Amino acid sequence: MSSTTPVRGSVKYAWIPLFLVTLVILLIVSGGEQGPVAEGSILHAFTSPPLFTDEAPESILELRLLGTILLGMVVFGLAVILKPFRRGERWAWYVLWYYPVFFVLHIIAFGTFIIDGVFALICVLSLLAPYRKFFPKQRAESELQTS
Repeated sequence: MSSTTPVRGSVKYAWIPLFLVTLVILLIVSGGEQGPVAEGSILHAFTSPPLFTDEAPESILELRLLGTILLGMVVFGLAVILKPFRRGERWAWYVLWYYPVFFVLHIIAFGTFIIDGVFALICVLSLLAPYRKFFPKQRAESELQTS
């Protein structure tokens, strides 16, 4: 995109819904059914003794594993959204398609169509809105030769 071409709002701000979805994932990850620090939450699992051994109950170890995986997803997603995606780097566009795939897999696994479907749709629209930023139209060779 040349510097003289105005950037449409849908392209310039397409990263914001992806950013907000990532923050919602972070809130969901940190919370539990009875609150973010109640028993059964990921934060509680990381603060429950024993911390540095595998002697903790299996439920605590599973929550810790889930927490590290989802926290890694959130941190990675934020890093890709805030820098390379906003700059228009094509690889970032490809990588962020893991969000809609993640939500579709959630729908398949848990049957949570309404909320995960909405998140998947938001992510797809946020990725399609700046499509021309990542894949600009190529001029035909004949146009370049006549100029």
